[in-house]
Amino acid sequence: MTVGTMAVVLPDYPVPPVTGYHLRMLSNLAVSQALGWRTSVLWFGEHAGRNVTQAIPHANEVCRVAARLGPRPLPTRVIQRGRWLAGALAHRHMSSYPFSLPYEGGRKAVIQTVGEMADAVLLPTTLCHWAPVLRSTGALVIGDAVDVNSDLALRLLRSESKGNPLRAAGLAVNYLACRAQEQGFLRELDEVWATSPGEAHRARQLGARRVVVVPSTFKQWDLAPTERPDVPIVGFVGNFKMPPNLKAARFLVDQVLPRLQRSVPNVVLRLAGDGLPEDILVRPGLEIYGPVDDASEFVASCAISALPIRVRGGVPLKLIEAMALGRPIVATPELVAGLPITPGEDMLVVTDADAFADAIIRLITQPQLATRLATHARATFESEFSLDAAIARARSESIAV
Repeated sequence: MTVGTMAVVLPDYPVPPVTGYHLRMLSNLAVSQALGWRTSVLWFGEHAGRNVTQAIPHANEVCRVAARLGPRPLPTRVIQRGRWLAGALAHRHMSSYPFSLPYEGGRKAVIQTVGEMADAVLLPTTLCHWAPVLRSTGALVIGDAVDVNSDLALRLLRSESKGNPLRAAGLAVNYLACRAQEQGFLRELDEVWATSPGEAHRARQLGARRVVVVPSTFKQWDLAPTERPDVPIVGFVGNFKMPPNLKAARFLVDQVLPRLQRSVPNVVLRLAGDGLPEDILVRPGLEIYGPVDDASEFVASCAISALPIRVRGGVPLKLIEAMALGRPIVATPELVAGLPITPGEDMLVVTDADAFADAIIRLITQPQLATRLATHARATFESEFSLDAAIARARSESIAV
């Protein structure tokens, strides 16, 4: 087993964790400890205290390294992004990221801390431009959750910029910045931990020298399948401030629900999450929850998980959570692309509103099909997405062993 300290960088860690990215980092802490590392979290945030340490399991220690500074003035932000755009177009390697939040000595504090006490460091790949100087300290540098940000940025550019030139310009700069950063610095990492085979393939295409698939798990290692409710409740949970989630919610409410109600009058569509706009009104068959403290409880309260996501970043934890809980799932091809999931065996994968409604109706009216899919999805979760699977993959393939 490895003996040493693994420093895990957590920019803007919320307490409690609420995003898939931060939950992903928690699972990586568990994997790192299982590999034999002492884990030291280098945390960026506004405050430090016991509540932060308690909210980060599998950390031997939590070190607050920097506080966020106030927002940069608009002219400074414009100049910074303009320089990045020029650098990206000229294929120059940049030493920063144009949308990074400013911290009080952030990078300097991390470099100093890693040099003093860490044998390895696990970075989010949005900070992979730190890799060259961190490697100079002698530490092993691993980039985590590559997510292929340039691919995500390009998909957002194509889907969110229509009719809005200013938004299109901002998204275009974001895409070019992500592309330049990945092409320039992924190869500087000693290893990349990707979240899926598809992302691992793209990371290699972008120049990563060594890639290991370490699936996201977070608290799923504690989840067990639960009995499905008898009422035909179709659920979707997400942060509706994210355009792909909001579009999915509107798709379910405006296009899928009316089709369902024609065949299954007592069907219920249940939405949960922050940021749902007021123009999505409660109506017969629609239940709207605000933010929920425990997404797994919400998923367990539904008979079917409907996930019509068209633009995905990373591995969608709402999908993995539904698999772990043994819920039959209807998803889009975009959501499962590149994942070790078999359509028709693990879940139903469809495209348009008619097909989506028909698939949900099949699951409602054919309980044996729903049970078969849910059982197979749980088995796939255990073999591909569980904590045990992540540890086994890292132990057999990572240079961090």
